[in-house]
Amino acid sequence: YPQYLKQNACYHGGYTHGNRHYVNQKITPDIFGSNVCAYDFASSYPYCMLAYKFPMERFMPFQNCTPEFILKNSEDYAYIFKLIMIKPELKNKFTPMPALQMSKCVKTINAIEDNGRILQAEYVEIWLNEIDLKVIYEQYEMNEVCTDVYFSQKDYLPRWFTDYVFKCYMDKCTLKDGDPVLYSIAKAKLNALYGMCVQKPVRELIEEDYQTGEYSIDKSIPPEELYDKYVKKYTSILPYQWGVWVTSYAFENLHTLGKCVDYKN
Repeated sequence: YPQYLKQNACYHGGYTHGNRHYVNQKITPDIFGSNVCAYDFASSYPYCMLAYKFPMERFMPFQNCTPEFILKNSEDYAYIFKLIMIKPELKNKFTPMPALQMSKCVKTINAIEDNGRILQAEYVEIWLNEIDLKVIYEQYEMNEVCTDVYFSQKDYLPRWFTDYVFKCYMDKCTLKDGDPVLYSIAKAKLNALYGMCVQKPVRELIEEDYQTGEYSIDKSIPPEELYDKYVKKYTSILPYQWGVWVTSYAFENLHTLGKCVDYKN
C-alpha cells in the first residue's frame, strides 16, 4: 500500500493545456499564411502498451541516486522518486506546453503558473518517474536532487496481454464505418484495457444521514486492509504501475509531437 501511494503521486494523467501566447486570437489562414492543421495520435494509450517497456517487478529502494544516473539507465529500469528543484525555470520562455504540473506538486514556493503549469518557482517538490524526468530536463533549468528513489527492472508487457490489446484495436478499426453500436462496444473494450490498470483500489466509504442530508466518511476500515482486499480479488489482474507508465509514455510522445511545430513560422 505505501508503494501504491508513491505510484499514485507519480500518476499525472492526460495533458490538457492551452497555448498562453494565442489567448483571445482567432487562428485563421490569413495570420499564418496557410491552412491550419490539427494532428493527434490514433489510440495513443494502446500504442504505448504495445511499444514500450514497463516495470515488471517489485520496486526496491535505491540509495544515493542522481537524476543523470536515472536518465542513463531509463531504458532498462523504471524509477519512482521525489525530485526537489531549486529555482526551476523554463529554458525557453515561449514554450507553449510547460511540463510541470502544479496540482501534483508536494510543495512549491513562489511558483508562477500558467493554467496549472509551472513556468518558474523558487522551490518545487514533485514525485516523478524516469519518463517525466526526461521531458522536464529538456524544458527546465534548475538545481535538483532526487530523494526516496525506488527502482524496478523493465520489460515488455506479457504477450497474452499485448496480443489482446492488438486484437481489440483491430476490432475497433474494422468496425469504425460499420454498426455504430458494435463500434462503440469495441472502442470501450480497447479503452478499458488501460482503464483497468488505473482503477482506484481504495475507495472512500461515504455514508449519508437521510435525516439531515449530511455525509460522513467511514474510517473504521484501515486503507491498507481495503487495498489488500482489492489486490486479492480475482478480477484485479492488471498492475497499477502499468497505467502510470502508459500515461507517462503518452505524455512524452505528445511533447515530442509538439516539438515538430515551427512556431516562428
